Amino acid sequence: MAVKNNEQGRTMIEMILYISILIVMGAVLAQTAARIFKRYNVGRTSQQLIDIKKTILMFTAADEDYTKLSNQALQDANAVPLDMANMQHALGGRIIVGPATKFPDDTNDDSPNNKYMFFVTFDHIDRASCVELLSQGQFFTTGSEMDTLNVNNNWWNYKYSLFMPGSTKLNLPDERHLTQQRLNVNTALEACDKKTDNVITWIFS
Repeated sequence: MAVKNNEQGRTMIEMILYISILIVMGAVLAQTAARIFKRYNVGRTSQQLIDIKKTILMFTAADEDYTKLSNQALQDANAVPLDMANMQHALGGRIIVGPATKFPDDTNDDSPNNKYMFFVTFDHIDRASCVELLSQGQFFTTGSEMDTLNVNNNWWNYKYSLFMPGSTKLNLPDERHLTQQRLNVNTALEACDKKTDNVITWIFS
């Protein structure tokens, strides 16, 4: 009888051990899945920026007039891609578009060039995703038409930028015809200085 009790005790311990292992494995798998899903959303957000830029260029192709550009104008024209119909990006924040003359705060509305430029803003971005978006570099290449970055109300632009922000925190390379350098990770960390609510604005010419 004692042997049977010992066997039952061992069986119970083994079951607890197996359950513990399953719990640990489940937690590890859940964390891995969450990381993969987050990376996917960052990649999707990056593609959404490209898509909304293309949408704006097509929407204004007839007269190249950005002065009437707005979220509402794109939605009224049914021009917004389906996965952004509510003007939200894959990381859950808002997408805001408009002519450069309407960009808030430091914009010099008197600049004759601003009327020929538009902005795209993605808000509510966590720090890790913000850093990854900035350091991917798809808009830091010749022909991207990106003129200026604004991250959390700090300007990152070119010495010969067409856009005229009120103040500049960091100049990117001076020569526009050279391949433009992306922000490195350290600079992106400096730019994305908020834990959960970073705001990135791209100015395109």
